[in-house]
Amino acid sequence: MKKRTIKKHKNYFNKTKKYFVLIFLIFVFILISLNFVSAAGLTPIARWDVVLYQRINFGETLNLGVVAFSKEGIDRVEFLISGQGYSGGIKTATEMSLNPQTGVWEYWVPLSASEFSSDGVINVEAVVYGRDGGVRDKNTGGGNLGLDELKFTVNPLGSLVQVEAWVAVNGSDSTGLLNDPTRPYLTIGKALDSIMGWRNINGFGNNVDGGIVYLFPGGHRMTNGGFEYNFSGVNEWITIKPSAGGTRENTIINQSAGTPKINLLKIEGISLKSYGQGGYAINPTSVFTGAMNLWIDDSDIIGSGWQTPGSSPIGLNVGPKYYTNSYFYDIQYPIYGSVRLSRNVRVEHIGGDAFSAVPFIINANISGLDPGSTGEHSDAWQSPSYNDLEGMQNWIVYNFQARDLHYQGIFGRVSVLSKNNAFVNLFIEMRGPFRGTHADLTDSMGASLSGEFDHFLVWHTTVIGPANIPSFFAMHDESTTGRFRASNSSFIGNAFQEFRSNQGDSWTETADVLFNSNHYNITETATAYTPGENYTTGDFGIFLDSSSKYFGYPFVSSVLLNKVFPLNVPVDADNNLRVNGGDVGSFEYISETLPVQVNCTIKKAYWKVV
Repeated sequence: MKKRTIKKHKNYFNKTKKYFVLIFLIFVFILISLNFVSAAGLTPIARWDVVLYQRINFGETLNLGVVAFSKEGIDRVEFLISGQGYSGGIKTATEMSLNPQTGVWEYWVPLSASEFSSDGVINVEAVVYGRDGGVRDKNTGGGNLGLDELKFTVNPLGSLVQVEAWVAVNGSDSTGLLNDPTRPYLTIGKALDSIMGWRNINGFGNNVDGGIVYLFPGGHRMTNGGFEYNFSGVNEWITIKPSAGGTRENTIINQSAGTPKINLLKIEGISLKSYGQGGYAINPTSVFTGAMNLWIDDSDIIGSGWQTPGSSPIGLNVGPKYYTNSYFYDIQYPIYGSVRLSRNVRVEHIGGDAFSAVPFIINANISGLDPGSTGEHSDAWQSPSYNDLEGMQNWIVYNFQARDLHYQGIFGRVSVLSKNNAFVNLFIEMRGPFRGTHADLTDSMGASLSGEFDHFLVWHTTVIGPANIPSFFAMHDESTTGRFRASNSSFIGNAFQEFRSNQGDSWTETADVLFNSNHYNITETATAYTPGENYTTGDFGIFLDSSSKYFGYPFVSSVLLNKVFPLNVPVDADNNLRVNGGDVGSFEYISETLPVQVNCTIKKAYWKVV
């Protein structure tokens, strides 16, 4: 009898335990489905900040950089390197620091030619680990999201020769000679043909890998010279740059007369100029659409009219594109269409969108965006179209300053769920007169975001406008995108003239959405909300003189100072260190005078207490 009772109790306990486990698993599944928790941690938001296919010659070092953020923070980034006798093991970066090659605060490690024992192609991967256990690598989300495996070429032994050619406006394709600046070619196409022929004859393959074409000063045509075949790049860029003594100002490509079919083209240190509407300096034939990878570095891209359609010198058939250390001027739509990376770019005098559907932007400065009477929906930054099937996945906008905007600052509407995106250190300044459908409004659209967002970060963003036409940051639903939803998201250290949501503010109070240490200037209107904890209200206490070098910076007495702790990003939008509890908004307080008896660093001629 006793044994049967014990057995009966055991059976009851086992059944009860099974029911409890089943109920618990259902509960966890529901939470995960609602995005309130993530069993494996949030997927880090991370992209490569290094252009692929670069060469590392003897004595050279290439810094491999990754920009990474997560709501819960980044634990480390590991760099896996293989090929050409590399035996150095995994390289690891555990904190953001200044990469001197890119001018970006990021996770980076140096990679030198001396770490390899033979010449040739190497492979590099990055794996990003969040503090909560989340991981991103080359396969996350099916790949092709900014962290794919990269290929580079190392040349420690010097066996990989770089063939050189010169081109002059008075050169000759019949007498031009490789590796001899006194015998320049007339056309870029003939120079490329000669480089490819030399490499093929000497056992390097029928390609133009690593070749360099130097342009003497003057106005050049981007012409194939009558050579219609492909100038193939397999593992390296073919580079077009100025000859010795040439500059961006006097070395110009301003016409396209049959653009050579080059699949890996780097333009460095010259100017590209449009010669009129549709007057492209680079524009391969339509059959080559999407096949020309273009990297423009340290160059000027000059258009033919800020309110003129087709005013860019870069044609529609070019892409993917990488823009670094360059200047765009007088173009209606300067940076759009298959742009993979934009870093250290300045954009001025624009009539359309400054950045349209660009997934990775670092250190951008935009000023003078005005559609005039054209009716263009001119935004400093715009998401992909609302009917884009991929939406925004793993997009980063980091250190983005947009001033003198006459239509809209940030505009995003995506109908599919957008996951793992970060806006960090944005400064958006709206300025009258406002154009088109915004001309008669009593407020201005600093930022308007609609759709569904998961793991969305908005950190240290300032949105301001005129006192009589204030600017707002809005998150809302829209007919094109359906309902609005945000989960696993973080809004920290922002300075909003007004924060709006047509969904009310209940969504800001859920357990997985964090609003902390924000400032709200306008609070008394029916649409204005002040969500979160540790917020402040009222006057910003910032410099509002747009002609001042301190425009947007806080005063010494500003309510914005020393509010964000612990730091979520080490620098402000101008790459000044954030210290003592970071300041709310885009910029950190700067003192022009040297404080007494303290340690200081010099940054852009300012003194900053550290």
